[in-house]
Order: sequence, then C-alpha cells, then structure tokens
Amino acid sequence: MEPEAALRAEALLDSMERSHEIRPNVQSYTAVLDAWAKSNYPNKAVRAKAIVDRMKVTSVSPNVFCYTAVINAASFTCGSVEDKHKAMDIACETFKDLQQSKFGPNHVSYTVFLKACANLMPRSSDRRRLIAQHVFDIALEKGQISRNLFNQYRRIMADHQVIINDVDCIPESWSWNVKERQYSCGSSPRRTRNKSSSPSRSACGTQKHCPSTSPTSTRNGIYIG
Repeated sequence: MEPEAALRAEALLDSMERSHEIRPNVQSYTAVLDAWAKSNYPNKAVRAKAIVDRMKVTSVSPNVFCYTAVINAASFTCGSVEDKHKAMDIACETFKDLQQSKFGPNHVSYTVFLKACANLMPRSSDRRRLIAQHVFDIALEKGQISRNLFNQYRRIMADHQVIINDVDCIPESWSWNVKERQYSCGSSPRRTRNKSSSPSRSACGTQKHCPSTSPTSTRNGIYIG
C-alpha cells in the first residue's frame, strides 16, 4: 500500500477528532493503524505508535487489536539496521504496554511479536533465539499456542539449529485460550539441538529490547525491560 493512503486515512482521523458531530471510535483508530501497517512508509511503526499514544489521552482506549497493529507495523519495517533497531524498540515497548493493559496479549499478538523478532533481529543473534523461546514458553503457559504461532517459532529456532518436531495438530492443552480454537490432541513436540552447530546460551546483553530470559511469567504476559 502506498504511504499516501495511510496519510489520507490519518488526515480523515484528524478531522474526526476535531469534529463536534462525528467522533472516532476504536474501530476508526484501528482502521488507520491497519493502513499504516500495510503501507510501505519507512517509519510506519513510529506513525502507528503515535496514534496509539494519541488514543491514551482521549476517551477511546486502545485495545488488543490496536497494540497488535503497531507491533505488526514494526515487524514489516524495511530499511537500515538503525531503522530496524528503532522498530524493534517500538515492538517491545508496545508489547510491554499490551501485557500491562487490561487485555493482555492474545495468540495473534504473540505471533506478530515473534515475526518482529524474526524480521528485525540478526539471525546470528543468540538473543533472538532466547527471546523466541521465552515468548513461546509464556504463550504456552497462557494456552495461546495457535498453528501460526507454532510455525513462526519453529522457523526462528531452525535458524539457530534448534530442531522443533512438527505435530499433526496443536494439543488442546496448548491452545485452550485461543478463541477460535482449531486444534486438539497430538503430542508435545520434542526439542533437540544440532550438536554440530550449537549457539551458546549467553545472556541477552543489553536488556533494552529483550524480555527476561528466565522462564518466569506474570499474570498478563512477559515483561520486556
């Protein structure tokens, strides 16, 4: 989508915010966020996050779809290493805001955040693997493992020579909190490491955009410090 489309959508939102007759609702904001996420604008994550920040000072509170749209915009950011680093910061900050909200992440949020890790972090980074493992473990505890989330996790771990065996269907014990659950039965996939190329389990380094690597959890999700 051309950036002009997202700019026009945001201009319409601006006029609605100034209007005394037609006020934007959460669907209005979500539509504009989706337009930014689908655009090829280089700083679309910045623009999307600015809209959610605007919502916080209005009577329309962002919901899980709004936060997830910002993470989605970040996950498909192209450009320089600096651009991707900034987008990853936004993805992490937004995910933290979501897990502290009254909604908490859903299976789509977890999947999109893993997509951000896959697209924005260097494949050689052990921190990328640690984050993916931690996010999967938390989603598993919350019963939020969908097929898309599981596949995204497998792809990331394969980049780090960690083989995750596929399952015919997602066990219901993994997906009990996925609202439109399509999966049940099956056995837990076994995780094995290719000994010929085994990345070290070093610390994440700077914690600015990395969740805690310990397998601890909170009621609403993970904290990214």
